Amino acid sequence: RLSTLEQPDVPVVVTPTRDLEPAERFQREHRLNAVMANTEGGYAIVDGQRLRLGHTLDGFTLVAVQPRSIVLESKGVQVVLSLSDGGAPAPD
Repeated sequence: RLSTLEQPDVPVVVTPTRDLEPAERFQREHRLNAVMANTEGGYAIVDGQRLRLGHTLDGFTLVAVQPRSIVLESKGVQVVLSLSDGGAPAPD
């Protein structure tokens, strides 16, 4: 039996891969605590640290603030952090 690469009538699609490891690591290491919308586009609290649009955390830049999530980007790779079902923990 021929493999897909040996069959001339079966097209082979080659998709460029990107290094997703930094994005996966970022998602594992950081937690979205709160999202605040305002006239300047909003800001987010990540690991207790306030981030505005354009600010960078561990090489990822905040590019979008949404009602329950944020989008960060580094080298063309986007990461989405979302609020957990319970939202941000209550202050002490």
